Amino acid sequence: MRHALALAAACALLSGCLLPDRFDATLEVGAERATLDYRGELVAMSAYADAAKLTPAEDEKAVREALDAVAADVRTDGGTVDYAPLGKGRAKAAVHWMQALPPVGEKTTFADLVAIRRQPDGSLEIVTPALKDRDRTQLARMGLGDAAGRLCVKTAGTVVESNAQTKPETAGGCWGWNITVLKDAPVRMVVRF
Repeated sequence: MRHALALAAACALLSGCLLPDRFDATLEVGAERATLDYRGELVAMSAYADAAKLTPAEDEKAVREALDAVAADVRTDGGTVDYAPLGKGRAKAAVHWMQALPPVGEKTTFADLVAIRRQPDGSLEIVTPALKDRDRTQLARMGLGDAAGRLCVKTAGTVVESNAQTKPETAGGCWGWNITVLKDAPVRMVVRF
């Protein structure tokens, strides 16, 4: 029952029911386009929750179904997705995804791993999903409390606000976060062009 509750909570928050783990991601944000390069693992929540009950073939099929849903969106936008199931609901993934940025009041999402909203003043707000404490607790009980990675945001725009842990030393450098997915506050950055 706990796994079912945690899975429902996670799927409500994660597009395609995927959780990033052991990743290195770079988001390049321009005035009209953004590009996400993601290298690491993705946890397919449905397969992960049922891993003990699934045969290796069933696990691989469940992982492929979860990743194929996101891959279709990425490829529609002209990006690429390469992945290989690792077992127990996990896959090694390499994603290169470009998207046009939204008009004022709307947002662009990269599989809910990161979202970019255009604010009324024209600035761009870059955020990662916020998890509620109960969702963090449930996912930790599933053994996902150490899901972590690194996010680098590069932009030629003026950074108005950021909760980055590291700041670039030169123009065009990386605004960085080392993220423990279930523990850290969401990434937030505001950029103006």
